[in-house]
Amino acid sequence: MKDPHSHVLFGVDDGAQTREESVAMLKAAKEAGVTAIVATPHIREADAPWDLIKERYALVRQEAADLGIELSLGAEVHWRILSGLSPEEAGKYCFEGTRKLLMEFGMHTRPMDEHRKLYELQREGLEIIVAHPERYQYVQKNLEIALDWQAMGCTLQIDALELLGGPLRPSRRCAEKLMRQGFSGIFGSDAHSAADYKQFGRIAKRLPRG
Repeated sequence: MKDPHSHVLFGVDDGAQTREESVAMLKAAKEAGVTAIVATPHIREADAPWDLIKERYALVRQEAADLGIELSLGAEVHWRILSGLSPEEAGKYCFEGTRKLLMEFGMHTRPMDEHRKLYELQREGLEIIVAHPERYQYVQKNLEIALDWQAMGCTLQIDALELLGGPLRPSRRCAEKLMRQGFSGIFGSDAHSAADYKQFGRIAKRLPRG
């Protein structure tokens, strides 16, 4: 099983903070049945420490290999930063060896004219993956927004852990509605800790397989 969304690299965002925490996450991922992980640190500032991220990636990749997990590098790029990047600049954040780019929108306010920028990136061959649409308040109120992104050719990525939330939790209800109403995307852990991967192990076997 591949996890396309993980904050497993230590000391670069709000995920693992130490090398030991990264290793603990990897061990928990292995126990959950994960065989491949894309490390997707947050890119929320124009001066994100990409050199440090690559340095930490090299260290954690070896730890992952020792456990039999294939680790590759990507990023979770915030729309505010992505909208100011050229397609060429955005390309460096794609999943390693691909043209797949994981991006997140703001949680509370839908960005204006996001279609234009998405089309621009797609024209240059980037494949956009929209992170956790079920968590955006405007999608919770209007599911068609996310389904419209999907119709444009974007891949929707649901955070599997949201399916373990309370039955009245808006993000869980939104995720379940998406799964009933045309969702054809992917699932990820969005893990920030070893505990998250333990939870991921609880839900992973129940997820639809594409």
